[in-house]
Amino acid sequence: MYFFLLLVAANGVIQAQPVGYSYGKTITIQVSQVSGTSNHTNFPVLISLVDNDLRTTANGGHVTDANGYDIVFYTSDCLTKLDHQIESYTASSGTLVAWVRIPTLSVSVNTIIHMYYGKSSASTDPSVMTTWNSAYKSVWHFNNSLSDFTANGNTLTDNSTSNFASAKIAAGRDLNNSTNVLSSGAGQYLRVPNGFLASVTNFTFEGWVLLDRSDSNWERILDFGQGTNINFFLTPSSGTGSPAETRARITTGGSAAEQGVIVANTTNTGSWIHWAVTIDNSTGTMAVYRNGSLLGSTTGVTLKPSNMESSTANYLGRSQYTTADHYIDAKFDEFRISTTARSAGWITTSYNNQNTPSSFYTVSSESVASTLCSILPVRLLYFKATPDGAVVNLDWATSTETNNDYFTIERSEDGSAWHAFKTVGGAGTTEKEHTYSIVDQNPYSRTYYRLRQTDYDGQETTSHVTVAYINKSGSVNIYTNPEKKQLIIDDVSDINSVMIFSSTGKNIRLPGTLESGTAIYSTAGLSPGIYVVHVANTENKTISRKIYIP
Repeated sequence: MYFFLLLVAANGVIQAQPVGYSYGKTITIQVSQVSGTSNHTNFPVLISLVDNDLRTTANGGHVTDANGYDIVFYTSDCLTKLDHQIESYTASSGTLVAWVRIPTLSVSVNTIIHMYYGKSSASTDPSVMTTWNSAYKSVWHFNNSLSDFTANGNTLTDNSTSNFASAKIAAGRDLNNSTNVLSSGAGQYLRVPNGFLASVTNFTFEGWVLLDRSDSNWERILDFGQGTNINFFLTPSSGTGSPAETRARITTGGSAAEQGVIVANTTNTGSWIHWAVTIDNSTGTMAVYRNGSLLGSTTGVTLKPSNMESSTANYLGRSQYTTADHYIDAKFDEFRISTTARSAGWITTSYNNQNTPSSFYTVSSESVASTLCSILPVRLLYFKATPDGAVVNLDWATSTETNNDYFTIERSEDGSAWHAFKTVGGAGTTEKEHTYSIVDQNPYSRTYYRLRQTDYDGQETTSHVTVAYINKSGSVNIYTNPEKKQLIIDDVSDINSVMIFSSTGKNIRLPGTLESGTAIYSTAGLSPGIYVVHVANTENKTISRKIYIP
């Protein structure tokens, strides 16, 4: 009779890389670039890279598909594939512009995702419209297209505009109204489908605008509605002077009944400006943001976008006041409309991400995909729990540590609900081996354990899970040493035989040695995965346990 210990894959803690991908990189979103008081849900992050590794194999890189279809994104657990949308990819230079939906973008710690590529069988576009969740009414990338990239199908109608190859993010749209043209005449603008604001109460517009000249009059970024009596518009400058007023106004009774924001501003010509307008119907608040900062806001707004319906004149770049106002002379990029009032933190984070992507995140050097998930701030040699009478000895060792603040030992009775047990200080940054040991004086009859490692910047990594049983006499401990590629079984004095099987049931014969009552098997020739270990004692009682071999 004996105690025994095993390693298990639980709660997505022990993983392997996505199947079929040869290479990968870690993308770390810097928490310093994420604004707000609470985490952002379903946040679309712009990944904009020029990377030699992302060139196709024909051009000296490691991407296999000419359209970049073998580039995918996963959460840092290496199990959860992230929705993403490729806006553009250039095979010869490794230039990628993609949008990745992050389920939870943290405001307190860095958010880590993985990018994988180099899958020879990939030939289907992985882009999905669910990159933009149901809060998005429309998303227009303007990348040589006027399509709506959400599932709502609000494709724009073109009126003489043209593609602009070098916009803020990728390509954009040029509304080249180079002379003052009243909106009653022929001009360049875009038209949104009629009725698209039906049932919209809360609202956010976000988009980039490069105003080419300031001597036009009351030019519109957007103007939605039915005419001069019923409209909702945003103009960057309400006159030809400088500075001029920026206005976001909504009305169902003409100009005399307008509600919304009027704020002094410059005309902002010659540079890309990120504009945002929000309406929070629950508080009656309208706000205007410029380059991620609040420009002006007002309360007492009782109207909502749905009051524009049934809309028949929804414009981008044209005014409802056709006999007085001019077409805008500008370039547009990345316009979005949401059916929620985005927070100030959301808008600032969007601006930070899209304005300077290279500051918003860092990208690691290329790794072989099979090792990407094992790249940790701490290289863990082993973590084991050894029953000793009525207590459990917890021991672990590291070969290197980088910015390691502390370990938190967590335990669970069922492997689902975890509780912090003890905290042990880390070694900071070191390339020397460090060993740690504590004792659980009051374990459950079956106790799950895991290590949560925390960096100085608050970033966390969770180890594999071990389980200790205290319900028999004797002891058997089974664990792996990933650094040395070993499977180890301690205290084998009561063992008659050990058999190891693959997940397909194949009997695996491993070279091994016996040292001071410890059996050590080399796993160097094994593929990463789950294996089953059968241990039989001298009374021919067998214990079968699953173990992950990295």
